[in-house]
Amino acid sequence: MTEAIICAIIAGATAITVGFIDYLSQRKTKQDIKNELERNKTERQKREQDKENSRKDFELKVIKGLMASITLSEATAKAVQRIPDANCNGDMTDALKEEGEVKNEIRAFLTQHGVDNIID
Repeated sequence: MTEAIICAIIAGATAITVGFIDYLSQRKTKQDIKNELERNKTERQKREQDKENSRKDFELKVIKGLMASITLSEATAKAVQRIPDANCNGDMTDALKEEGEVKNEIRAFLTQHGVDNIID
């Protein structure tokens, strides 16, 4: 009977030891957790930077499209003014004047913000 008790104690101790070793092997250390958090933070920052770069690219394309549209409108208006039978009644002249002002405002805005971004 004592042999059975000793065997039971040894088996129990073995089970506890194996369980403890398994627990230790599966447990994340503080450094593992810190590394994982840092990796997640880095991935999140990269995604945010990619979004920001895409937004900047899109805005640049929109501005280029706007400037191209203004240039085309100006060329069309000047061509229409040269047509002898076209009666613009001053409308085209006013539109060209306004177009010039808007184009200058856009350029001034972009120049100012470009300088501000270089300084910051």
